Amino acid sequence: MLLSRDTSHTPTPTDGSLSRTVSFAAPTFAVLRGLVEVQTTPLLGVGAFGSVYYAVLVEGARAVALKAISKERTRAAAQRGGAQQSAQELLYGEAKLLEELAATKHRNMLRFHGWWQDEGFVYVAQQLCMGGELPEWLSRQPAYSETVAAKVMYDLLQALTHCHGLGVVHRDIKPQNLLFSSAAPDAYLKLADWGLAARWRPSDAPLAEFCGTLDFVSPEMLEGAYTATTDVWAAGVLLHLLLCGRNPFRGPSSAATEHRIRTAASLQLEKNEALQGVSDSARASLRALLEPSVSARPVAKEALRLQWLKMRNAGVEAPMLRAVIPAEIQRLCDQLDHNGGVSPSNSDRSGGSAPDTPASGAEESSDDGEVVAAQLSFEKKGSTGNQLAQIQIMPRREVNSTLAAGASRMLRDALHAVPNALIARRVDGAAAAL
Repeated sequence: MLLSRDTSHTPTPTDGSLSRTVSFAAPTFAVLRGLVEVQTTPLLGVGAFGSVYYAVLVEGARAVALKAISKERTRAAAQRGGAQQSAQELLYGEAKLLEELAATKHRNMLRFHGWWQDEGFVYVAQQLCMGGELPEWLSRQPAYSETVAAKVMYDLLQALTHCHGLGVVHRDIKPQNLLFSSAAPDAYLKLADWGLAARWRPSDAPLAEFCGTLDFVSPEMLEGAYTATTDVWAAGVLLHLLLCGRNPFRGPSSAATEHRIRTAASLQLEKNEALQGVSDSARASLRALLEPSVSARPVAKEALRLQWLKMRNAGVEAPMLRAVIPAEIQRLCDQLDHNGGVSPSNSDRSGGSAPDTPASGAEESSDDGEVVAAQLSFEKKGSTGNQLAQIQIMPRREVNSTLAAGASRMLRDALHAVPNALIARRVDGAAAAL
């Protein structure tokens, strides 16, 4: 059962209570006072149902990503028929699912730190990923080759194999929903944003609801009957992006994009100039994942056996890819309404080599991407009490170098005294800075 950190005086609302008018105003976070310190700017992400913020859990001083989900926007979407679930299921389903997935301690699942609510919002605290979203992580890699692309795809297929095995279909695979625990080349991919996820097992009737992001939607979803392999199709679209920086089906309009997806059987990868220089095994993986026939397309666990995925291993010679591809992927992500790439999604944006055989995905080591720092106390003239200022994040591996570089005495003391907190510094630079 989900442990709710609900400090409001109202019970969990029913669909009836959600139907009353609630302001679209920004969250006040008053219910989190004494529990969570929130940095309201800059935002980590913004979506149709709410926003994602930097925050610190007071108990344990742990940095997290705090997702604020608007009850009114959720209710409005449910009333418009934008989702088959009730408003209550939409609001609390993601929090419960995040806790369930985190409990498995799979290395490609986000850690979950609890949830709270007030009259207007549900707040969900989850792992803060220091490597950022996929395009940002790609841009930080020292070289861009099929080795990097294969590492991303292997991690994604591991995540899909895991959640599909638990009877969960993600339904919104895209670059913005792939986060990384750190900027390191061996960082773990974390599959994020489960707001559109659905429960489904092979014994169930096919899913029918259209959702997600059009660029990544499968032919069978457009037809209104699909299964977990719709996520595998989306992984194929992502692979095309990784290899050449272009979406294989985007057209000059939404209708044109849909037509290209429906007629995907005519996709000729051999004649695609954008894929020049890409290895034959990478093209073969593309053909497998973008197989229009659901019965012929591999499930995620089968896709993990694609030979091309061995490119991720150190020592395997892999073709270099164009260095501008990460920037091209970022531009595509920024063009939310560009040329038929309109997203009907309700999305909030908020270690070593793995074995060749499909692995279970054990949880990463406890210090991978761990946030370490100190929350410093600042005194502002004319007021009393501590001020939480603009936050600067520090991975654990950088702490020693920071200390060696001659940080201020106050900062050194704080780092030693509060090893899992945040380094906070004044926006005006008046306090200790790195």
